[in-house]
Amino acid sequence: MTHRVAVFFSYARPADAKYAMEKALSDLFDQTTMAIGGIDSNIGMESTGDRNIQVLYENHKLGKSSAYNRAIQNIGDGQIFLISADTRFEDSVINRMIECIGDNYELAFPRIEPYHGCTLAEKLGLVMWRFHDSYVSMKESRGQFFCGGEFQVVRHRFIIPDVSIVNDDEYLCHRVVSGGGKIKYCRDVVVRNTVPGSIRELLRQRVRVNFGHMQSRKQLGQHASFSISSVNPMETIAAIRNFNRDYPGSLPVLFMASIIEAVSLLEAFILRIQGRNLSNW
Repeated sequence: MTHRVAVFFSYARPADAKYAMEKALSDLFDQTTMAIGGIDSNIGMESTGDRNIQVLYENHKLGKSSAYNRAIQNIGDGQIFLISADTRFEDSVINRMIECIGDNYELAFPRIEPYHGCTLAEKLGLVMWRFHDSYVSMKESRGQFFCGGEFQVVRHRFIIPDVSIVNDDEYLCHRVVSGGGKIKYCRDVVVRNTVPGSIRELLRQRVRVNFGHMQSRKQLGQHASFSISSVNPMETIAAIRNFNRDYPGSLPVLFMASIIEAVSLLEAFILRIQGRNLSNW
């Protein structure tokens, strides 16, 4: 039977840490590491008993990259699930992801479908994730490099630390591909999450994401961002056509989202020129 190891990441969100602990206390995983901080450091610990659960607590925010590098020093061999604790998923997702990665793939990730919100930012965030779904599906069908985050399962041998990387999700995808492995998009497996509720928060999130993509392009030689690749007119036309086919009627909202994305790209570029470090975000 496949050894299942989970690493949950969360900072300053008690509800997410509690949710991660509930999953850790279930029978889904053989080993769980919780990289958390900014909340009660004893959360749920009275319930762990003899279960194989480790909590890595940060008193001060050091960033997900730091948490990732600390957590992977303490995990065993097997299928490693790297999960942002703000995701929500049915227990059946774990078995379905194991089946999806199978014997032929080294990394797999599901489709993210955010909870529907009523604010403009939430509607823009939703359409961004849906565009990501359509774009990744297109890239996979073309045999081109693609990647996804929030929830990944990866074989243990590709879990390698690198303290300089902001976008750890993309770094792992690069490690797999450069090592001769293959990535699978499990499009029919759905995981839920929330998106920022305000334009300011959404912009801040997109700046960090695009900063990480730019860093990947420079340090790894490739990236998975449509926004950076959109200078290719043929790929842009194909991506928009596929999105309109997959999510008809969403193009007006996508146009508004593209304005946020353009601003975030500019700000991320400026921050890189300034030599800023966004690992602690």
